[in-house]
Amino acid sequence: MAGKFRFRIVLPTLLTVVLFVVAIFLVFLPALERNMMASRREMIRELTIAAWNILANLEQDAAAGIMTREEAKQEAIRQIRHLHYGPGMKDYFWVNDMEPRMVVHPYRSDLEGKDLSEQRDPDGKRVFVEFVKLVRASGEGFVEYRWQWQDDPSRVVPKLSYVKGFAPWGWIIGTGIYIDDVRHEIRHLSHHLAWVSLGILTAVSALLLVVVLEGLKTERLRAAAVEALRQSEERYRSLVESAGESIIMTQGEVGLYANARALSELGYTATEMAQLRLEDVLDLTGETGVGIHTGWEQTGELPILRHESAIRRKDGTLVPAVLSMSPVRMGEKLALAVVATNVSERHRLDEERDRDATTMRRNLDALQRQEERNRNTIEELRTALMLLEHPIAEHTPARLFQDIREAGSPEEIVQLNRQLPALVKVLVENGYKAENINRFITVNTDLLLKAFIEGAIARLGPPPVPFAFLIMGSEGRREQTLCTDQDNAIVYDDPPEAEREAVAAYFLRLGGMVCDWLNEAGYTYCKGDMMARNEAWCRPLTAWLGKFRGWVRELEAEDILLTKIIFDFRWGYGAQPLVDTLRACVREELKDNPRFFAQLAQDILSYTAPVGLFGRIQLTALDNGRRVFDMKSAMTPIVDFARIYALHRGIQENNTLERLEALRDLEVLPARTCTEVIQVYSALMEMRIEHQVHSCAAGEPPDNQVDPATLTLIERKVLREAFAQIKHIQTRLSYDFIGLPGRVS
Repeated sequence: MAGKFRFRIVLPTLLTVVLFVVAIFLVFLPALERNMMASRREMIRELTIAAWNILANLEQDAAAGIMTREEAKQEAIRQIRHLHYGPGMKDYFWVNDMEPRMVVHPYRSDLEGKDLSEQRDPDGKRVFVEFVKLVRASGEGFVEYRWQWQDDPSRVVPKLSYVKGFAPWGWIIGTGIYIDDVRHEIRHLSHHLAWVSLGILTAVSALLLVVVLEGLKTERLRAAAVEALRQSEERYRSLVESAGESIIMTQGEVGLYANARALSELGYTATEMAQLRLEDVLDLTGETGVGIHTGWEQTGELPILRHESAIRRKDGTLVPAVLSMSPVRMGEKLALAVVATNVSERHRLDEERDRDATTMRRNLDALQRQEERNRNTIEELRTALMLLEHPIAEHTPARLFQDIREAGSPEEIVQLNRQLPALVKVLVENGYKAENINRFITVNTDLLLKAFIEGAIARLGPPPVPFAFLIMGSEGRREQTLCTDQDNAIVYDDPPEAEREAVAAYFLRLGGMVCDWLNEAGYTYCKGDMMARNEAWCRPLTAWLGKFRGWVRELEAEDILLTKIIFDFRWGYGAQPLVDTLRACVREELKDNPRFFAQLAQDILSYTAPVGLFGRIQLTALDNGRRVFDMKSAMTPIVDFARIYALHRGIQENNTLERLEALRDLEVLPARTCTEVIQVYSALMEMRIEHQVHSCAAGEPPDNQVDPATLTLIERKVLREAFAQIKHIQTRLSYDFIGLPGRVS
């Protein structure tokens, strides 16, 4: 068991971590060093050309008669002497002629005017003679040698210079980089990357440890369940073979199985029993017997029947018996078991069988719950490893989050967020669940929101009173996709009367800045203006409490959309107690309020699935000629269904899938209903996200308008099943909240 577990989970994870380390230190860092050196070479070449252009411009002035050539040379010397760049402005240019003699050197004025033919570096290289040779041969190029570091004559280090000849004056101009500086910078980046990698590996290792422990626990539970099942089967087999009554089983027209007592009682051998039919050994005359004989194989739903009858021996004699008959599953096949027993023995067998079945079901339920938790943990581990394995441009998802946190301005964050569609595409292509992709997009939006709010506070100054930023709608439910708009609000502590206008103006400006930046980052303005930039959605606490009470007590049809959006609110930033106060108000107001829930239920019942004659999906024609249906609208009744039951039962979760799971665990709704709705909703969300990813890849803005022709046969079948599920939940809603059978089309 442990060996298989290590091979299936631990070994692949460790191999992934090793590959990550190898990729960083054997591929990425050497490539980084090469790229940095190439970048620095290109930099000094461009800087030299820029300085060379100074000489060219002065030569043009001399040719035009603006100054003499000698004056032009003196002006060039003056400018080159004061031309510096780099950290501390200590990097410089020099000029020598073709003799070679030094014309100008900012740090070695002692060399100016001197013959440099014998000027050698510590390795014996005649540096300036090499410059002249290179210029004579190629006009320009790179030379590597050793020279003093900037203005420190006591420090001689390797240097790479680029020189370019200026033919009209017979000069050579150049500048260079110190190779040790580049290597130092690379070492600094390597150390930083090593620490970051160590942190990531530590986190992954901790998560791996959790998976290992949970996996071992699951394996122990599985082994215990298997052992219990084996022991139960052994007990049952022993019980059957040693039972004091006759037991007969059939799986079809011909061929019976009988235990030892039955064979002895009937006078047949096992081979002879295999050639008989049920009516050969049982008295199946009468209405009950005829029904058993003709119907159990087709329906498989025959209840356990106990009645007075008889068994027929081989010699034809009938022996009275109490027969207990029931269909059973043997693998994929259906069988009929018949037990001939006295009443007391029957009761004993029934009780023991029920106890065994209860124990096995309890163990199986515990195992299934443990496996579900383990699958979720493994999915989180796979997601974490994916974040390490799939670089996109300059970012991974984890790096994008880090860059957003470290961004210096909202404008920079807006640019960073353009990476999001490509990152979501990687998640889709690697088969990650739609709910995990929803949460990834939501986490990204939460990070953007926090950065934008802090950016607004930095520009406006500290808030005058405590406040909280509320997130609503799909982001509030953590179900965001690539096509989303804003739904948000601000609640703040009630200020003193004299400061109300100033405080309200401050938070309106803050809400306006945040909403504008979100719009620039791709989260479009809400068409209904349900945003913190609108004074109706930027209020003090008492005003919000009054608004919530009004929505619950006096809900009208035009308020239903607002209610559904805002009742999915959650904390986004700021003072958590303000959000807790609003949530407590909602819970209190919803108690014993059937009118509110009836209104919400009526709205859900008003939805009609776009299904026409013969089950064809009805489409809407867009201006561009596309015939589509709205995937978001198809999912909305499921979201509303989960919300109304969660609000009614005081469930705190906002996420649709979490609400459905809570309703299932609390047995508010049948487990089968919740499971089927969860499966349909997840499949629709997956189709919706894939459609948006394909739109982005094609250079089109993401939307929810799906052409059924682009769906596979299975996806179209899932879509029709979704519409059927919506009809079922509408019927249940009608009974639970209105008290009438649902009238849905």
